[in-house]
Amino acid sequence: MKIVKFMASRSWGGLEKVFVDLCNTIGEKHEVHVIVFADSYVRDYLSQNLHIHLLKANPTRLNPALYFELRKMLRRINPDIIHTHGAKSSELIHRLHMKTPHIATKHSVSNGRIFNKLRFVTAVSKETLATVKNEKISQVIYNGIDPVEILPSEQTSFVPFRILAVGRLDKIKGFDILIEECAKLRFDFHLEIVGDGPHRDILEHLIDTLGMGEKIAVKGFCSDVPQRMQDANLIVVSSHSEGFGLIVLEAMFYGKMVLSTPVGIAKEILPDEFLTTHHTLAKKIEEMYADSSYFQKRFRDFALMRKNDFLLESVSEKYLSFYEQIVDPKEIIHDDDKVVN
Repeated sequence: MKIVKFMASRSWGGLEKVFVDLCNTIGEKHEVHVIVFADSYVRDYLSQNLHIHLLKANPTRLNPALYFELRKMLRRINPDIIHTHGAKSSELIHRLHMKTPHIATKHSVSNGRIFNKLRFVTAVSKETLATVKNEKISQVIYNGIDPVEILPSEQTSFVPFRILAVGRLDKIKGFDILIEECAKLRFDFHLEIVGDGPHRDILEHLIDTLGMGEKIAVKGFCSDVPQRMQDANLIVVSSHSEGFGLIVLEAMFYGKMVLSTPVGIAKEILPDEFLTTHHTLAKKIEEMYADSSYFQKRFRDFALMRKNDFLLESVSEKYLSFYEQIVDPKEIIHDDDKVVN
């Protein structure tokens, strides 16, 4: 099967990493053509097994030259199926009115009215799929990861108790609330926030205002997140909203225990004892600190039971199965015209 995968993003983050991982994995066994913009960070992480095509036109949706270049590129590739990730790439392909089957993946609960117009849609969580007003063919396919080897944690004590938060430094991640809640903790701890983004100065100012500079640090971008997860006592997700929530998934493979607000995949798969609200965040962290052995065992048992479902190879096979159903309509299984995972 000849597959085109297209993402219009030119930055780098969780969504882009998911896209790259899927391209690289599926490209090991199938002919995959990846279309990205010439200045996209994504191109630096793509495997040599892939056929990479670079769009050079101005990336605005209103640029006729972009549509001309994209159409010409697709005609030259002549794929069996086109798979877009995100709203912009999905809209660009939709406007071309190609005869080639087009599947689009929605990664966020916000934005993306384009998905309501498309026949074939996947979403990375049930919550995200619920935002698609589409009565055609749709399916939930969770994201997956390919675990990396990391060194065993050298930490043998809980002093200080190491808390880790990871993500883009944006208001939606709730890091300001996490900082304020951690300032209430009554035990020795150290909170490390890994990531970069527009709210970094705001968060660092908040830390200084609360006088928490010795206990809370914003580390910026780090390439060793799995190792940091392994070394932490607790991984916290404090987001207001998540389309998926890759950190929860990574915590299942690398972390000792996780605590999350009820967003994205967290509220769909985590046991209730690992969920919290913003208002009860400090109280729950203190509870998990006080009974770390119990919570670590409970989380380890849960992770062992579920994490194989989220291996990248398994997720890739689900996409390939959906591709085959679309390319050969006789294979589609209908349930009120909707395929649900």
